[in-house]
Amino acid sequence: MATGFARTDDRLFIQNLSTAKVHVARPVDGGRTLCGWRHDTATRQNGVKTRPLLNLVNIPGTMMCDVCLKTEKLIAMGGLDAELSGDEL
Repeated sequence: MATGFARTDDRLFIQNLSTAKVHVARPVDGGRTLCGWRHDTATRQNGVKTRPLLNLVNIPGTMMCDVCLKTEKLIAMGGLDAELSGDEL
């Protein structure tokens, strides 16, 4: 399980400030998150503001996308028993 959370890929965490939800994308995904939300043109087309995040530290599970961050959300909500960094207790 630890291998899944010690990822070395180039994931981008992007927060939609209109909904407060945090999504995940990769630079090669053409401006879309894993759930399909078009983050690269969101600000230009309908005024939605976004914020890049470096990691998910201190992000509550309720703010994580149900599709993009399903496993991370389950862990944050207490649905899976797993340590992320060892300092949660």
